Amino acid sequence: MSINPDELTRLKSDFQQVTGNNCPTFYCPILNEFGEGSGLIDGHILPRCVRSASRATVIQRADVDNPFGLTEAGLSNFLNKPLFDLEELYRLSKRLTVTGKDGIPVPAFFASPKSSPPYPMIALSKGGETIASPHIKTTKEKMDDFRGEVDVEGELVFSPSALAVSLVKSAHLALFKLMGYRWVLDPAGQYVGSSLANIVRNRVSREAVKNLSDQLPNCFNWLKEETSSEDTLSSRMIVFHFDEYDGSENPFQQGMETWGLSCQFRMNEHLFLVTLPFSSNRQAGDVVLNRYRRFMTEEGMRHSACVGRVRLDGEIEVSKEPRNVTLQPRPQKS
Repeated sequence: MSINPDELTRLKSDFQQVTGNNCPTFYCPILNEFGEGSGLIDGHILPRCVRSASRATVIQRADVDNPFGLTEAGLSNFLNKPLFDLEELYRLSKRLTVTGKDGIPVPAFFASPKSSPPYPMIALSKGGETIASPHIKTTKEKMDDFRGEVDVEGELVFSPSALAVSLVKSAHLALFKLMGYRWVLDPAGQYVGSSLANIVRNRVSREAVKNLSDQLPNCFNWLKEETSSEDTLSSRMIVFHFDEYDGSENPFQQGMETWGLSCQFRMNEHLFLVTLPFSSNRQAGDVVLNRYRRFMTEEGMRHSACVGRVRLDGEIEVSKEPRNVTLQPRPQKS
């Protein structure tokens, strides 16, 4: 998508206001450097392949945004899975097999239109209607074993680490859209941006993806529907996390220290809370990260949170109604 030149001008002006320095060109919120790379795009904050999600966008470098397509595809497939029809499920399955009359599973696969595999195709039907036609690794002479009813099995595999990376990127860009370079150049924004930049520079390697997931453990949680129906990208709402907060005063005016902030995203029927480390008093990075990791990993660890809204001028209004929160650690398995 082509960018809005007025929005680029606004971002340059915002950079100058935050830093006091001129912004000669786009300053990337992930690589933390000037330059337009292979060009600028109006990129989606949430993966556009998710069937029901905010379509909000923000200016990004194409050569930085595109590498995350792999992790975003994983998140999209995970969220869209209940909405897939059978053909889509078969095509996304790993280790797809078809079992005929002899009871022996035979590997099956879908070929590209340009290829001509030396294996026969089988028409999988339901209710008399063909729903998919994969190739099966057998000979034409043995196709009689696959006439009539057959069993079809496959696996859908999702990586929690890849889901975490995609959601962290979305939260980082959502805060960039709402708070501009106040977030990007904050120590917390710098930490998150540099972690995402490491993934780009390592071409989204499995090791780099897992490293970010390990640095920000359990960074996303599913919320119950009754918790809140709001979405950060539509209501400009973010959540601040404290050790304890009774709601009697504005916590920031009282000098209370946060250890994290969260964006809330609604995608399909799911509601996610994505939590990043954040120090309202700009404490040293290691101090904040240690507190963040303790609250995010110790089972049953309770804390307090309050809701804030980012005004159009970038200032934050804080609700005086505290929330008691217990984040649930999850096993890190695919």
